[in-house]
Amino acid sequence: VHGARGYSEQPRWSPDGRRLAFWTSDGGEALDLVVLDGLDGTPRIVQRSTRYPNGPSWSPDSKRLVTNALDPSVAGAGFVYSPRILSIIDVETGAAQRLPTNGLNPVFAAWSPAADLIAFWGEGFDPETGIYVMAADGTGLRLLANEPCEYGFDCFTWIDWSPAGDAVVYSTGGANKDVWTVSVDDGGSRRVSSGSINATNPAFSPDGSLIAWFQSTEPFGYGPPGVGSIVVAAADGSKRRALTGEARIPLTTPRWAPDAGSVIVPVLGRDSDTPDELGIFPVEGGAPQLVSLQGSVYSEPSWQRQP
Repeated sequence: VHGARGYSEQPRWSPDGRRLAFWTSDGGEALDLVVLDGLDGTPRIVQRSTRYPNGPSWSPDSKRLVTNALDPSVAGAGFVYSPRILSIIDVETGAAQRLPTNGLNPVFAAWSPAADLIAFWGEGFDPETGIYVMAADGTGLRLLANEPCEYGFDCFTWIDWSPAGDAVVYSTGGANKDVWTVSVDDGGSRRVSSGSINATNPAFSPDGSLIAWFQSTEPFGYGPPGVGSIVVAAADGSKRRALTGEARIPLTTPRWAPDAGSVIVPVLGRDSDTPDELGIFPVEGGAPQLVSLQGSVYSEPSWQRQP
């Protein structure tokens, strides 16, 4: 799906397990959004020449994607904190709809698995920076969570929906981040990490009972933490426990098995800082399964039950 010098990243299976979306490049700065219809299907480009993309995130009906990238209409935009836009892409036609964000700079977006709602975190002047939710048609924009952090930007690093669509889990903070959940109905928030160690990139289990996240003693400085571990806890933050033992994990989002029995993450090499294996770690303990990919893993995996 790309040239000899190219790469692909951020693969996402559709909720029905029939399509795979990912970004791909021939080696340049711009990436194309590709949809693959089944493992033996022909790749189709549905969004071209996108810079610094996040996502993609599927709609519950597996027919649309929400994406986040630099605003191509802004002259000279070429770095992470340039103005960004949210777009909904029809995967059949490639038609794109830009979502209004009322002056906020959207840096990530995730589609609710249970409804036509999209959550994103938007950068603005305090107290506007926070987690927002809106309908997929762009209406009903409202603030869900606004937690203080040390900087006016880069406060929030990751968001994920609960399977029921009634809560969002996210990480926020400055050099040291915490994992929080917030209710979509009433905006009530709860910290689920310990508050004493850097915690980020959380993900709900498929049944909504557990949350896993990346944890590191290294702070967020001019760059992200280089190595850490995966922690799992009940959705209310209780029963926290380390999951990956002595394995060295790069900054990543843990991906849950469809049965919620294990998570899969890249694993750093024993003698290098290059992720060259995928580790499958049972939630209830036991020996992990390490899968060598005969090369480097620079993108998080996507785990989805096939139809």
